[in-house]
Amino acid sequence: MTGASGCVGRAVVRALLAAGHDVVAAQRTRPSIFPAAVGWRAFDAGTPAVAASLFEGVDALVHLAATAHVVPRSSSEVDRMVEVNGSGSRRVADAAARAGVRRMVYASSVAVYGSGRTTGDAPCPDTPYGRSKLLGERPFLDAGGVILRLSLIFGDGDRGNLAVLAKQVRAWGGVVLGDGSNRKSMAYAPHVGERIERILATPSIPEAAFDLVDYSPTQRELLDSIARAVGRPPPHRVPLRPFQAAGTLIDAATRALGRSPRWRRRVDKLVEETTFSGAALDRLLSYEVPRTLDRALHETFGGAA
Repeated sequence: MTGASGCVGRAVVRALLAAGHDVVAAQRTRPSIFPAAVGWRAFDAGTPAVAASLFEGVDALVHLAATAHVVPRSSSEVDRMVEVNGSGSRRVADAAARAGVRRMVYASSVAVYGSGRTTGDAPCPDTPYGRSKLLGERPFLDAGGVILRLSLIFGDGDRGNLAVLAKQVRAWGGVVLGDGSNRKSMAYAPHVGERIERILATPSIPEAAFDLVDYSPTQRELLDSIARAVGRPPPHRVPLRPFQAAGTLIDAATRALGRSPRWRRRVDKLVEETTFSGAALDRLLSYEVPRTLDRALHETFGGAA
């Protein structure tokens, strides 16, 4: 498994170990967060070749390694993202296929759809990240793999948008922007791990791309649930436009300092409607989400700051 020490990777390792699988983490350095039962092989997603020895004795591959949670600031950074997420994924899929790996799962993203699209629409990515993940899908489909287009992920080790939002709510209470009625699809990392374990154990799952979703709360419902998890009162509702204007001003200042602009983008992402359906995959797996959103957020963010 690549990307084992990330938010999703940790959950997948736990699910596979609990089901009795032997797990090998493929990454640059040996991970210290796992028990001794987890093996290790050296691997770098950005290297120009994948050694055949990486797959010796391997029956299944879960490819999670990717460049994520960054906004490229230059063409060279875009190229690096495409190299790791696109070309790097092709090298991994091709090497695994040559080695006879019988089952492959590739973690893609709903970002491949692009803004304003949803489950069932043709992918039309409008960000470097979305384009790079779509490039990574093709070689795994060609190799007979299962593609999981993950919605917004949260869980242990999360460094993404929801973790940033929870940190803000914990620190100063947060706000609901606009009327708060827009919905956001998301998934809890342990549930992703459970589904991946079932996919590996279910040969009848077809070689196709599936969206993976646990919850689709409104912005208001999400922020209220985060507030309960971190022990804060429900956030107040505020007009959207002043926050958009403030985000634009902050971004202008950060550009002047040579840093990546991010605040207007975060505001716009919070109020964007991004809903998807994971029903097709869950029907095939006979999977029912075992935790409520409140419980999952409390498990993730409810501890001490």
